[in-house]
Amino acid sequence: MRESLVGKSALGLFIVALFMLAIWSLVKKGAARQVTTMPSVQGAANLKGIASLDVFSGRPNPTWELSDTTITALVTELDQLKTTPSLEGPDPDSRLGYRGFVVELTDQTSGATRQVAIYLGGIVETGMQTTFYVDPDRKTEKLLLESAHPHIDSSLYTYVEAEINQ
Repeated sequence: MRESLVGKSALGLFIVALFMLAIWSLVKKGAARQVTTMPSVQGAANLKGIASLDVFSGRPNPTWELSDTTITALVTELDQLKTTPSLEGPDPDSRLGYRGFVVELTDQTSGATRQVAIYLGGIVETGMQTTFYVDPDRKTEKLLLESAHPHIDSSLYTYVEAEINQ
């Protein structure tokens, strides 16, 4: 069994490397979608959002479409948070179990996208530039966990809630 896990792991790394090479190639050629800064609350109505709970290793993470209400609340929350030049803390990829949320917001008119990673009260918004936010009360994580409730089982919800509240 260990050999099959190693083989799957190597194949997974190979696929990720190919994917990253393809993305780099598109960006280098200028063919990637335009990426802009996060819209203000007034522009939130034009956004579609997909969220993922980064919690599993070896199986797909739960993913769901965000409601318009959740998108507006998320953008409002980000508008109210303080930015910081960088974030310090544990790398979510260095641990098993709960590793935060990843949200992709897409402007339906321009096609511009933003990716927001949220973990341990730190938020990284990436695109053409990277913006770091500090959320000491972890309101954005709690907001996204609540939006996940209909899409995940109760034991997973309870586990993530406990991780966020520690």
